[in-house]
Amino acid sequence: MATHIRIGKDFILLASPNNVGISRAIDVINQTGDNLKFNVTNGSNYSRATSYLYENYYLIKEYENGTIDTKRDTQRNAGVGLGKLKTIRLNGKKF
Repeated sequence: MATHIRIGKDFILLASPNNVGISRAIDVINQTGDNLKFNVTNGSNYSRATSYLYENYYLIKEYENGTIDTKRDTQRNAGVGLGKLKTIRLNGKKF
């Protein structure tokens, strides 16, 4: 299984979305222990447009200088120039 698929599935477990796919925001800078794999340094492979997570859920990605909501922001490189990614929240299942 590709790494981004495995991490995407693990992220879903950590985020614990409700029945329509909405979750709390998950900090992707300060995870520890078994969750270190969710920490990002330069973007987030497991939440990019070609990832398992992105293909199955709408995401709200909070950066230092702005927020991207993939329900309305469809530009492929929408987070470019917004600084470091801080949190990712699941914002509904894609059907």
